[in-house]
Amino acid sequence: MVLYPTIAVSDAFQSLLHFYAASLCPVPTASLGLFTVGVAGSVGVLRFGLDEGTYATANGALADVAGFVGLPLVGVAFAAPYSYMARECR
Repeated sequence: MVLYPTIAVSDAFQSLLHFYAASLCPVPTASLGLFTVGVAGSVGVLRFGLDEGTYATANGALADVAGFVGLPLVGVAFAAPYSYMARECR
């Protein structure tokens, strides 16, 4: 039984886009971050599309990893070339 179909569809859409962006990204750190967010969204599809009770713990944990590790990896990867240390090392 689909519990929250709109959330499941939006999670599917965002996870597909994150996987696509990760496959195109030339920066490995950013690619890993985008992939992490895509994995969390994929488990969100299972949680909100199939069975909330079974996948709730995994989805919560992966959402935390995506928020505290995945997105900062993307930010660091794109900000690093413009940082103070990068300018001093040139």
